[in-house]
Amino acid sequence: MIYFLKAQFYFWIIFLISLLPLFIIYRFWFFLRNPKRQIPQGNNIVSPADGYVLYVKRIKKKEVPISVKKEKKIILSELMDDPKAGYDLVIGVFMTPFSVHYNRIPFSANIVKNHYRKCVKNKSMLITLLNIIFNIKPLTDKAEYLTENERNTLVLKNKNIQGAVVQIASTWIDNIKNKKIKAGQKVNKGDIFGMIRMGSQCDFYLKIKGKYKILVKEKDYVKAGSSALIELL
Repeated sequence: MIYFLKAQFYFWIIFLISLLPLFIIYRFWFFLRNPKRQIPQGNNIVSPADGYVLYVKRIKKKEVPISVKKEKKIILSELMDDPKAGYDLVIGVFMTPFSVHYNRIPFSANIVKNHYRKCVKNKSMLITLLNIIFNIKPLTDKAEYLTENERNTLVLKNKNIQGAVVQIASTWIDNIKNKKIKAGQKVNKGDIFGMIRMGSQCDFYLKIKGKYKILVKEKDYVKAGSSALIELL
């Protein structure tokens, strides 16, 4: 019996040690990978993040109908740090642990502001990942991190579009990586501006002058810089 227990102990030690190289490859190569992206030309707005589309929501009276708890309407100021701009559309993109985690500029513009909001303790995004895997609707049910977690709001504007990219950190994240972009700086569609480590989310708020067509729907998988979310008509 003692020899059997020792054999089990050594088996698990060897097994865990054998996993170490795989973890190192994942952590320092796969997770931090930054593949080249083909930025689409033309009048379109691209995704700021890789991941699954959680929602495409219309904003009315500064309220966003997100199903955190029974389709609760959340005041815009709880979700971002530019609530007075009159946004009328939000697209949420959930970044899984296997997504590329670099974030990209969705359209060419000038930076209006770059605002970081810290929190006491980030809540886990695991519930949303499970909702996606098992197709449990609504995908954001019990996703309390949407209003609680650390975030960074990058606001950008050109002649016809004002947008805000909100990076939201998960429970495993100490801080959001964001380049030192300042107000007045000019950026181009597809430029890398930061990243969020491990599982995380990126919400994209829009106010567009003129007609446009939404090209994505819930559970579509999009790629930062290369997947068009909106076509300007």
